[in-house]
Amino acid sequence: MQDGRITIMACRTRRDMLWAIVWWVSLPIILSAISTFAQDGSVRLVGGSTPQEGRVEVIINGAWGTVCDDGWGIAESDVVCHQLGFGPAAEAPPRARFGEGTDPIVMDDVRCTGTEEALVSCQFNRVSNCGHSEDASVVCTQVSEGDIRLVNGSSHHEGRLEVFLGGQWGSVCDDLWDSLDTEVVCRQLGFGDGIGSHASGRYGTGKGPVMVDDAGCTGTEAHLLDCPHRRDHNCNIDGWEAIGIVCKEPAEGNVRLLGGEHHHEGRVEVYVAGEWGGVCDGSWELEAASVVCRQLGFPGALTAVKNAAYGSAQDPIQLDHVYCEGTETTLLECSHVPRDKVNCQHDHDAGVVCQVNDIGTEGDIRLVGGSDTAGRVEVYLHGQWGTVCDDHWDKTDADVVCKQLGFREAIAGYQDAHFGAGEEPTHLDDVKCLGNESSILECEHTLDENCSHEEDAGVSCLEEVNGAVRLVNGNDTAGRVEVYLNGEWGTVCDDSWETKDADVVCRQLGFGGAISAPGYALFGEGVGLIQMDDVTCVGSEEGLIRCLFTDSESENCGHGEDAGVVCYINQTAEGTVRLANGNGTAGRVEVFLNGEWGTVCDDYWDVTDADVVCRQLGFSGAISAPGSAAFGEGIGLTQMDDVACTGSEESLFDCTFHNTTFENCGHSEDAGVMCYASTTKHGVVRLANGNDTAGRVEVFLNGEWGTVCDDHWGIQDAGVVCRQLGFDGAIGAPGSASFGEGSGPIHMDNVLCSGSEERLTLCRHEDYHDQNCGHGEDAGAVCFSDSTTELVTERTELVTERTELVTESGSVRLANGYGTAGRVEVFLNGEWGTVCDDFWEIEDADVVCRQLGYNGASSSPGNALFGEGLGLTHMDDVLCSGSEDRLDQCSYVDHADENCGHAEDAGAVCYDNSTETGAIRLANGNATAGRVEVFLSGSWGTVCDDSWDMEDATIACRQLGFTGAISAPGAALFGEGAGPTHIDDVECSGSEARLADCQFSDLSLENCGHNEDAGVVCNGSTEAGYDSTEENGDVRLRGGNDTAGRVEVFLNGQWGTVCDDDWWDTDADVVCRQLGFSGAISAPGSAHFGEGLGLVHMDNVACSGLEGRLIDCSFTNSTFGNCDHNEDASAVCFIDMPVTAGAPVRLDGGNATAGRVEVFLNGEWGTVCDDYWDIQDANVVCRQLGFSGAISALGSAFFGEGVGLTRMDDVYCSGSEENLFDCLFTDSASDNCGHIEDASVVCSADISVTVTAGAIRLANGNATAGRVEVFLYGVWGTVCDDSWDMNDASVVCRQLGFTGAISAPVLAFFGEGADPTHMDDVICSGSEERLVDCQFSDSTSENCGHSEDAGVVCYNSIEENGSIRLSNGNDTAGRVEVFLNGEWGTVCDDYWGPEDANVVCRQLGFSGADFALGSAFFGEGVGLVQMDDVACSGLEKSLIDCSFTNSTSENCGHGEDANVVCSTVLTENGAIRLASGNDTAGRVEVFLNGEWGTVCDDDWDMEDATVVCRQLGFMAAISAPEYALFGEGAGPIQMDDVGCSGSEANLIDCPSINSTSGNCGHAEDASVVCFTGGSPVRLAGGNDTAGRVEVFLHGEWGTVCDDDWSIKDANVVCRQLGFGGAISAPESAFFGAGVGLTQMDNVRCSGSEESLFDCLYTDSTLDNCGHTEDAGVVCSTDTSVTGSNPIRLAGGNVTAGRVEVFLNGEWGTVCDDYWDITDADVVCRQLGFSGANSAPGSAAFGEGVGLTQMDDVACYGSEASLLDCSYTDSTGENCGHNEDAGVVCLTDTTDNFEIRLANGNDTSGRVEVFLNGEWGTVCDDDWGIDDANVVCRQLGFGEASSAPRYALFGEGVGPTQMDNVNCSGSEASLVDCAFIDSTGENCAHSEDAGVVCSASTTEPTVPVRLADDTESAGRVEVFLDGQWGTVCDDYWGPEEATTTCRQLGFAGAISYETVGERIPADESVPIAIDDVRCTGSESSLLDCDYITTHNCQHGEDAGVVCFTDGELPDRSEEEI
Repeated sequence: MQDGRITIMACRTRRDMLWAIVWWVSLPIILSAISTFAQDGSVRLVGGSTPQEGRVEVIINGAWGTVCDDGWGIAESDVVCHQLGFGPAAEAPPRARFGEGTDPIVMDDVRCTGTEEALVSCQFNRVSNCGHSEDASVVCTQVSEGDIRLVNGSSHHEGRLEVFLGGQWGSVCDDLWDSLDTEVVCRQLGFGDGIGSHASGRYGTGKGPVMVDDAGCTGTEAHLLDCPHRRDHNCNIDGWEAIGIVCKEPAEGNVRLLGGEHHHEGRVEVYVAGEWGGVCDGSWELEAASVVCRQLGFPGALTAVKNAAYGSAQDPIQLDHVYCEGTETTLLECSHVPRDKVNCQHDHDAGVVCQVNDIGTEGDIRLVGGSDTAGRVEVYLHGQWGTVCDDHWDKTDADVVCKQLGFREAIAGYQDAHFGAGEEPTHLDDVKCLGNESSILECEHTLDENCSHEEDAGVSCLEEVNGAVRLVNGNDTAGRVEVYLNGEWGTVCDDSWETKDADVVCRQLGFGGAISAPGYALFGEGVGLIQMDDVTCVGSEEGLIRCLFTDSESENCGHGEDAGVVCYINQTAEGTVRLANGNGTAGRVEVFLNGEWGTVCDDYWDVTDADVVCRQLGFSGAISAPGSAAFGEGIGLTQMDDVACTGSEESLFDCTFHNTTFENCGHSEDAGVMCYASTTKHGVVRLANGNDTAGRVEVFLNGEWGTVCDDHWGIQDAGVVCRQLGFDGAIGAPGSASFGEGSGPIHMDNVLCSGSEERLTLCRHEDYHDQNCGHGEDAGAVCFSDSTTELVTERTELVTERTELVTESGSVRLANGYGTAGRVEVFLNGEWGTVCDDFWEIEDADVVCRQLGYNGASSSPGNALFGEGLGLTHMDDVLCSGSEDRLDQCSYVDHADENCGHAEDAGAVCYDNSTETGAIRLANGNATAGRVEVFLSGSWGTVCDDSWDMEDATIACRQLGFTGAISAPGAALFGEGAGPTHIDDVECSGSEARLADCQFSDLSLENCGHNEDAGVVCNGSTEAGYDSTEENGDVRLRGGNDTAGRVEVFLNGQWGTVCDDDWWDTDADVVCRQLGFSGAISAPGSAHFGEGLGLVHMDNVACSGLEGRLIDCSFTNSTFGNCDHNEDASAVCFIDMPVTAGAPVRLDGGNATAGRVEVFLNGEWGTVCDDYWDIQDANVVCRQLGFSGAISALGSAFFGEGVGLTRMDDVYCSGSEENLFDCLFTDSASDNCGHIEDASVVCSADISVTVTAGAIRLANGNATAGRVEVFLYGVWGTVCDDSWDMNDASVVCRQLGFTGAISAPVLAFFGEGADPTHMDDVICSGSEERLVDCQFSDSTSENCGHSEDAGVVCYNSIEENGSIRLSNGNDTAGRVEVFLNGEWGTVCDDYWGPEDANVVCRQLGFSGADFALGSAFFGEGVGLVQMDDVACSGLEKSLIDCSFTNSTSENCGHGEDANVVCSTVLTENGAIRLASGNDTAGRVEVFLNGEWGTVCDDDWDMEDATVVCRQLGFMAAISAPEYALFGEGAGPIQMDDVGCSGSEANLIDCPSINSTSGNCGHAEDASVVCFTGGSPVRLAGGNDTAGRVEVFLHGEWGTVCDDDWSIKDANVVCRQLGFGGAISAPESAFFGAGVGLTQMDNVRCSGSEESLFDCLYTDSTLDNCGHTEDAGVVCSTDTSVTGSNPIRLAGGNVTAGRVEVFLNGEWGTVCDDYWDITDADVVCRQLGFSGANSAPGSAAFGEGVGLTQMDDVACYGSEASLLDCSYTDSTGENCGHNEDAGVVCLTDTTDNFEIRLANGNDTSGRVEVFLNGEWGTVCDDDWGIDDANVVCRQLGFGEASSAPRYALFGEGVGPTQMDNVNCSGSEASLVDCAFIDSTGENCAHSEDAGVVCSASTTEPTVPVRLADDTESAGRVEVFLDGQWGTVCDDYWGPEEATTTCRQLGFAGAISYETVGERIPADESVPIAIDDVRCTGSESSLLDCDYITTHNCQHGEDAGVVCFTDGELPDRSEEEI
């Protein structure tokens, strides 16, 4: 009850409705009774919208009072809810959610255990320190019949048992009570087992009636009331017979549901660490929900609910990011983030709706007889479950069911009891859904039961899991196969497609198997990717993706080869038929009889028999009945002979036939059929009474053939018919029964096809009505095929002959668009022609649209928006009133070619008679821009601009058929709409098809008015002609905002700038019109909006102003010698204001908020004279422009003199006008007013918003000072200065966000206001939050005039050295003043420039500066000139961080004061920027809590980087560097553990935690590298500096082939990515095989190119290069290659390779003379590794090229760089490339213990260990075989053969690290053994220990090896279950071989083979694995799918030959 009004909320059930009615009817009585009879301690809930919620009030000492929320939580709320008889509390809201009370606050600091019976039984204080803003509240769960609770116990799991029945709680009698009863109760309550029960009043005497007596539970029941019991009783609960229960405390991980209306739904809570808590919905999916439901005893989950739909839990949140497989028994078994790392609030509490067997809620649905995603549809109505009849059942109905169950959509809707017949009643029949309903009950349906359960409807819902399949464009059992892979649906190529493959698909969909496997796109061509090719199934796989297949490429397979299937249902039944050896629609007839398949003899076989077969298979009929084994001879029995059907039979076995014998009929007489090609019963079309390509159109609907009426029949409709029949299109669409009158029903009328539909029935049409159309109007079609050219010639005469019958003079059509939009064409004088756009308006388009049958037009585009037409332009200067029925009834002139060309063809965008819910249109703008209006609830309405952004605008534009949005203006830029505002707070992800599919909230008038109507400016190109993201000649604005910026043009595949030579307003006009604006305000040059990047595409542009695109103007190609980026041209555009708002106004010569006022009158722009110009006039202008008002009204051409006419003079506005033209004014004459008197304004930067009562503003001053105005009674008004003082002014300033007031001026110090005086005699104490909270009286005109208007001067903070402010301007512009040495002063403009202004603006919180002005532009300051000669780099955080000198008065006076104009976009919370890099790359910094800070790189990945780049306006991210790649930042680390999904609009929308210094330092600052949509490059499969090279071309990412790949190419890639150069250029998919296209091949760079795309290359094809040849790079992190003498590894991998150094300007090799491990150590440490494993020579990694730079290298080992070592220059006589030195580095860069063998071979050598940061030897004292065994095992070998001493492998160098080693032999590492540190006195290098290891291993680190051949080839063996075994070659192929070779350290596989016969294994060796299936991306062979059982012999042992070039197998891990 609110304000005396009673509202009955929507109830889910009739019972709920009855209870609600009872409650509200009884409420006055109840309240009266409460107030009269309530006892102390009684509680009530006040202010809620339901009885279960409200503010808590309690009676203390006979009076009601409220409760303070200090300490208020769920336990306290539970007590209140129990006391009131409700279920447990769902929420404990603080802060007076349900309104502030007025009675005393009687309880504070309440502390309950949760088990108390009354709130006053809890601990609390009577004395309160609270206000009513802290009143406590509760939200209780609704109690359902049969709910139980425990009361008056000491904990939640014990107490007296009470049950809720008949609307009240009552007790349970202890008669016959036993442990089984206790078990059921405890389980129902969510606890563990029952411990015991107590009578004798242990928990107090019972209260209320006795509800249950003589309970007799078996222990298996789910609820107490399920047990046998009596309602009558013989108990005395006052005499201690009320039963009490003690339940076992919940087990760790127990779950329960709270907050739901039913026991099977609610918020999930889990019991962890002794308390219940919620679960966060991050990653919450159906699998997790199913685990919860099964844990609670339900069969599974219906829905996984998110966003605290069942209310919020209290702390703690126990689990987050729960990932379940779905097979776990408890929720805690699922992967999850524990409570101490949860980053989630309770508004994300997870919930579930569980499946229940029998009990449902009215309208619930479930699936039965199938799986979680498919089954018979059952609906719960009238208290029981029932089925749905399949009459009219289709996919649209199935979609609604699936969405109601929580799935995305339906795969199919099934008929004929596909999932078995139900047993319940049939609840619904004739269901007809539109598809947008939220429940099946909202669909049109009948309740008549004329169905049997053989007609039960079913659905299969789309889970969209990888590998899901669906059938498209067919029917329930047949269609085109589509598979879901890598996030999208695609088709399957029919190469190798056969019945085995189709069998797998059919079984995956739940059918018994496949009847046939048609190819050649029998079910129509699909769209999108072809996901699979060369599918090879054995037939037993569980899913199609389990079969062998290859990725398809466009060169190999097109959609003309899409595969299909025809499935049969369940197991083969007697009488089943199938077609063999043909395709999906034709083949040999085979029948299933007596348990086996057989053929049919062709004796007496005819089309009648064939018809029965085809209809039995689901086709509409037979084309022919071929005999004589036309489809090949079958095998087995001939089951039927002499078949004689009447044609009406449903099955072939209903016909008469004889059993055949072989003597009578052989397989050469096998019968066949050819069925109609369409498998869809409804919607089949045919041509009648003509020939194969032409005839009367007939369609099969509702079980019979019928005709189509020719009303609105046209070529687009005929085209759909022809394409449906397999032709290429139509050449005629005759009507008037040109092919004779048909018979039977007329099925379709008023057909309107867009031309893109796949079937005629998908076109918009009406069901036929007899009154409208007879068979004399039957429609026809004449079809053609490109492959039959003579057909066109043959039919030309026919078409010409029938044209007069088809097309009526004056007919119109829309061409080259989409269904409701296109170029207008009219039929006049016997031919089609276009309409000129001169004077073309919305009224004209309206007539066209209505003539075409639409409701009207939403826009009237011109300039050939839908492409230029052909032929004559029939009509020009069209002038329609809008009421005409046809276009030719309007006034027009016959066109003359001299006047109008096809570039001026008119278009129309129509909306429909039956406008769909969610349709949108643009109003009050033009064809591409306007106010967004949406059709909802049967009417058009506007969209509120709250949260309106580019994502939302993009969806709106795409829905309208455009390619995207240019801008998303708000604040009613296109004028205020009328009618309802339908939607608010729109949040689109960017993937929606319609605006109505986005998230939004219903609007309330209090929240949003029409002054906030949202608009869009759409990209002018439509989808019809749209091929890629950018087209040649596209333009964009950069560096500014939506309407102004640097002009960039897309030419030759990339964006570039335009030179400002000869750049004028006419050029800018063309740019602005091309972007959808009305024209240009100005054409700035000199890189006004910043310098661009890349090419300067155009120079000397010379536009006439009439061109449609910039590239249509005259221009020359620019060269960098002629024009640099400091001459980049710009444009400032304007948008025509709505006509209804008067002529438009604009600001010129200034910026977005200030400038010279110009108005558009009589077709041209002009200025306004400043005579009588004042603040009221300026206010009108600013409000008209969308600002809240004016700051100042300037004259005397303050922003420069205008040109042209002075349009207005003597302007006099009252201030309330909506438009400047509503004010009084006179036309100006040149002798009265010249341009030196041009008027100007400075507007407030704040855009108008909805104002709340009590808001205040400052007028006629600046940002910190002005006349005080307050918003009351719906209008702004002033404040009288009576009693005005500093206390009052301080309240105003603090309300405005300032620190306090400097002064309180009176007597209209800031000028007199014009609005009412709202407040007088203001008296503030100074502590109030708002001015209206102070005492005041209403003012009257007699008491106070505007000459007494009060003002304030505010200050913002306690000033600190270096603080800055802007004076004498507005919020965004003014004179720069700085606070130094205790006082404010100005800055001299010497050397003042954009970098300095940028620092000032960013310090003030803006994004940057628009202008850096000097010469005291905003007036001269006073006091000191504090700074002179300021020189900022632009990166400083504060102006005083810049270089500057102290100024003296001799050098600089106030006439040189510096000024700035800042960007009007203030830095908002969540703003981001890139630092220390460039425009597209840098360290990520985010603005939070008033300051900039960095982001920690923990969990930083591409998804996070993508969000950052998109937020900054780029297309996506190239990489996500970590470890402060762009340098360490300063200040706070604002965000840590960022976890973006990638779809967020802002980085702060992603999950993250606040960072602490203990967790993350600036060395971990995260970075991004973004790309803008050109052709970027990125690294994949590696890390920030190394990886597989991928490039963005033709709209998608792809790889680069390694053919001709070299270090020069890699250098270009690395430099393009911002690195100094490349270390190496790995080949052969070193970083893993990529996916998608191979974009580039045969790359040949000179090395000097700036981009990889500047190099020579060819497009790659599959025949030449596969992903096993993907190229990679390893980049140097040093950004200055030539200055750092870097080093790199070549010919190997990241950790090993040929050593190359950069000397004297080029790379070269190192000679291996004297090369040893010490030299290698220096190299490896220089590269960032901890040291070297070995120092191979003799060109182990291949011979290098170029110079040998170093020879005779001799390092000590301590050098930081190889160049610090001693060496000689090589001359070439001494050392060739066959002696090139190499290294193998340790992969561990930490100081952990490492071990290696030196001076021996792979399995033997001197033992050396890495300890204390350096390598050293081991002393041989006590050295023995046990010690050696540990070393060998640690290195991955088998046991040690010996433990040599006395430096057998030579003496080492460096320290002796270990002595007296004593191992037991079982240690995992040598460092685990006992030993002492060696000092050197005890042990010399002559005692260095060694080992000789066995090559075989018992516990291999690498569980795969090659046996019995060479080190790179042989039989594959794997280590499994403690022994080596072979691999069977079943399914062995290239992916398996590649995985094996890469696991062994090679680059890949050359070949795979069966080696069993060539190198057989010993018979004692087992066969370990079989049926191995790898994708090729696994890191280990044992990660692939395989089985351990086999049917193989060793003759089938698998083998490989590995590729060794450039690779070194890792022998340190495993000897192969």
